[in-house]
Amino acid sequence: DHYRPRTFHPRSGYFPMAWSVLDAPVNGDMQKRVITRHRLQRKSEAGPFSPAVEPIVYYVDRGAPEPVRSALVDGARYWERAFEAAGFENGFRVELLPEGADPHDLRFNVIQWVNRSTRGWSYGDSIHDPRSGEIIKGHVTLGALRVRQDVLLAEGMLSPYEVGQRSGDSSAPVEMALARIRQLAAHEVGHTLGLAHNFAASTDDRSSVMDYPAPLVRLDEDGGLDLSRAYAEGCGEWDLLAIRYGYTNFFGASETERQRAEELGLTEILDQARARGLHYMTDRDARGKDRAHPLANLWDNGEDPVEHLSEVYQVRRAALDALGQGALAQERSWAEMEEVFVPVYLHHRFQIEACVRALGGVQYDYDMRSDTGITAVEPVPSATQRRALELALRSLDRDFLGLPEELLKRMPPRPPGYESNRELIDAGALIFDPAQAAAASIEWTLSLLLDPERCRRLEDQSALDPSQPSMGDVLRELESAAWDVRRLGREQSVGAQLRRLLLNHAMQLAAEPAVDARVAARAWALLGRVGERAADGDVLLQWEQERVRRFELDPSGVLQTIEPARIPPGSPIGCGAAPFLSNGR
Repeated sequence: DHYRPRTFHPRSGYFPMAWSVLDAPVNGDMQKRVITRHRLQRKSEAGPFSPAVEPIVYYVDRGAPEPVRSALVDGARYWERAFEAAGFENGFRVELLPEGADPHDLRFNVIQWVNRSTRGWSYGDSIHDPRSGEIIKGHVTLGALRVRQDVLLAEGMLSPYEVGQRSGDSSAPVEMALARIRQLAAHEVGHTLGLAHNFAASTDDRSSVMDYPAPLVRLDEDGGLDLSRAYAEGCGEWDLLAIRYGYTNFFGASETERQRAEELGLTEILDQARARGLHYMTDRDARGKDRAHPLANLWDNGEDPVEHLSEVYQVRRAALDALGQGALAQERSWAEMEEVFVPVYLHHRFQIEACVRALGGVQYDYDMRSDTGITAVEPVPSATQRRALELALRSLDRDFLGLPEELLKRMPPRPPGYESNRELIDAGALIFDPAQAAAASIEWTLSLLLDPERCRRLEDQSALDPSQPSMGDVLRELESAAWDVRRLGREQSVGAQLRRLLLNHAMQLAAEPAVDARVAARAWALLGRVGERAADGDVLLQWEQERVRRFELDPSGVLQTIEPARIPPGSPIGCGAAPFLSNGR
């Protein structure tokens, strides 16, 4: 019915819909690719703006409670400005779902609120015509517990409650959570408009709501924590360009001229994005510890993902030092302090992943052969990689991993009626164990630094350019941190955890058949050096040497006994076998 599919470009920011064209020339591309988008037509070709023939309308579920419902409306309306940039007056609207309407009615684009007690993803998906990519219905699903998780984050960062104050009496955590809900509504609606994730947007001054945003926490002049800009407001510069690519109407005296105008116009939009320094990286390049692009990261902040980790460390320390009874409202149990503590203690977990992404990292873009210039696939500069390693290693220091004694006194065993849950460091423990908290943080850092694919890339890059760090450099730094630094008093348990977990990773790299031979050889060498160390009555080292001896005799048998330290979930739920196929938030 006169709908015109629009060509997919890998840098456009849209989901592709593809099918095979079996009668394509033998030297031509059999894959036909178009973007998914709603139909949106201007009433008039004249002037820079025109009303839409039929505007895109999204309806918010009346079942969402206030103030969440208003936040959902406000966040979804972020897209109004983007459609104005594409040349439409009133081309996009947000209203409340009519009374009695079914959210699954195909005639309504819906933002649905689902009451659930699990910390699952929110989703933005669509029903589209498989012949053309035209979106028939957009459907957003938001879970009720997500907003409560953001309240928990704010409580840990701000410790906002005075003695005797109840949770309903403090507005700061709620305000941050509502800012997050507005951003989340815009994000999921963006998916239903056809847009994919842009996991590089955080490095471009938060240029897109299609990124996964960690709350931006800064230190104020007095050393306190400032969450006033935790989440950005409105659509960003990338979003405006993306909507222009998908929804701008192009005109011409004939169909041929119109097609030519569209081709030139879309190319111009992509060139503007590049000229403004806007980056685009989506799921396949961002999900997984082995990913390589230094800008493709989830839940990170900062123009420079490496250097911003240093600021995140400072924020984490300030929050831990301030974490006390003010983090819990009057009606809460002291045992719930651990739920508040965990996201603060692991506040660095996503930024350190973004930092380590530079180590063995590779820079590239989603260019087509027809694009201006030649795409270069290049390693991240050596200085940046070495800086990333230096900052990541700070997370293994005993001062970083240690906890204030006063805080430990505030985390008693769980009383009746307060069952253990997966948000805790060690869900099966009776008494909170700071060594297990340290182990969770250590395990995360080691799993990033010693990912087998990252180690292979380090070996490849250093072989071509000796100035680049090798896996050997990484292992030497880790070995020094684990065995060459005396850890006394209570921190001795931290040192023991670091050494145990480093041995675990070295054994896995040494024995797993799929690991690159050069990587395995370096891991075996580290194990050999442990065996050669002088024990001098060090019972811990003697035990470690016995572990190495048993491993040398029976690698597979020892590997079966290794369990990684448990780290509570950070993202809402685990993905599947192919997480890059999901557009869940």
